[in-house]
Amino acid sequence: YFEVWLKSFSKFIEVLDQKGVKVVISTPIPEFPKVTFKQCKGQNDQWFNKLSKTDCSISRSSFVSEKGKYSYLLRGVKKISSEHNNLFLFDAFNVMCPNEKCDYILENEFLYEDDNHISFYAGRYIIGPRLLDFIKENKILSF
Repeated sequence: YFEVWLKSFSKFIEVLDQKGVKVVISTPIPEFPKVTFKQCKGQNDQWFNKLSKTDCSISRSSFVSEKGKYSYLLRGVKKISSEHNNLFLFDAFNVMCPNEKCDYILENEFLYEDDNHISFYAGRYIIGPRLLDFIKENKILSF
């Protein structure tokens, strides 16, 4: 299904290019399955469960290595992006996971609302500024 989607998406990008439209897509961000069951430190900590919580950081290689969860998807999206001058790939994964471990919480601030949606904090102070810089650097919009 992904290959069919890529072909359809490529055709769509071509149509948009003919109309002078530039498109920005984002790479996927880390997912934290333990969050769903409130198993992470900082998540609903109470006196009776504080010691049973775990660090929900996940190795970045489990997502983006050759056999990582996102490797197939990233290869396909990068290929399509390289074929179209009006398609820009924003690397949200590296913004949200700049180190060897992808963190759910950073300096007592939740980076995610749930297992795979960024928090207001992450959107405002991490993703937002980097996305704006990306748009400016690539001259996607004129400011």
